[in-house]
Amino acid sequence: GDAIKIMNRALSEFRIEGVKTTISLHQHILNDPMFCTGNIDTQFIKKRLPTYEA
Repeated sequence: GDAIKIMNRALSEFRIEGVKTTISLHQHILNDPMFCTGNIDTQFIKKRLPTYEA
């Protein structure tokens, strides 16, 4: 919904130089169809992490 769109925009505008961040991981999670539909459980990250590109 709107919260996901707002967070995606905030992450896309965020700039950090010199250190690695987890921004891309958060973007993958926010764009994951399972996350967007609320079809998640406590094993969501463990199950889905291997499907996300680095």
